[in-house]
Amino acid sequence: MADFRKTLTAEDGQRRAVILRHPDGRFQVDFERWDDTQVTGIGGLCDPFWRFEGEEAYADSLEAAESMAAERLGLPA
Repeated sequence: MADFRKTLTAEDGQRRAVILRHPDGRFQVDFERWDDTQVTGIGGLCDPFWRFEGEEAYADSLEAAESMAAERLGLPA
């Protein structure tokens, strides 16, 4: 089971990256966008307004995952 590590949010507040650590030591980065046009459910483990955007990415370290996420979100280094 993956373990949550960090969330980075773009300056516009409309996009974010969620970083998870897998048992094998690799870090997964899921990219999401804010979408409040419809609500499909309430509760559970995630906010119903964040929708996945594109494919997830993987990195070998937390620093590499953060750097990759920051670059895609347009955050300063």
